[in-house]
Amino acid sequence: MSLIPITILVFFCDWLSKFLVQRNLSPGESYALVDNVLSLTHLRNPGAFFGLLSGEAPLIIFLNFAIIVLITIIWLKVMRGKWQYEVGLGMILGGTLGNLWDRIGNGVVIDFVDLNLWPVFNLADVFLCIGVGIIIFGLIKQELK
Repeated sequence: MSLIPITILVFFCDWLSKFLVQRNLSPGESYALVDNVLSLTHLRNPGAFFGLLSGEAPLIIFLNFAIIVLITIIWLKVMRGKWQYEVGLGMILGGTLGNLWDRIGNGVVIDFVDLNLWPVFNLADVFLCIGVGIIIFGLIKQELK
């Protein structure tokens, strides 16, 4: 697997999930999937993770573009051809692009995964976290050799 197909797959999954949420739930509306554990809650986040930097869209957009450039450079110079890094970077890039697409198109990021004990988030955020975890695991594994 390479970075580009993973990026496209992650972006599409994130886009589709947000499309379905916006189509089926009004902003603020919630639908319980598992009582008191997991709900779909349509929120519009004007900030970054956990609502930080709310109202700072130009800064967040700039940071997203910087992350995209940084990931591209790291991939081309260091991690190209190493599957775990390509998977991890693809997830990070796809998640970043998914939230950037939202922010540019809607002015906000659509969040909807509600665990009732954590701030509401989206699939892009999940893929970002998993991607970072894969890269950290790969780096630790490499250091232990």
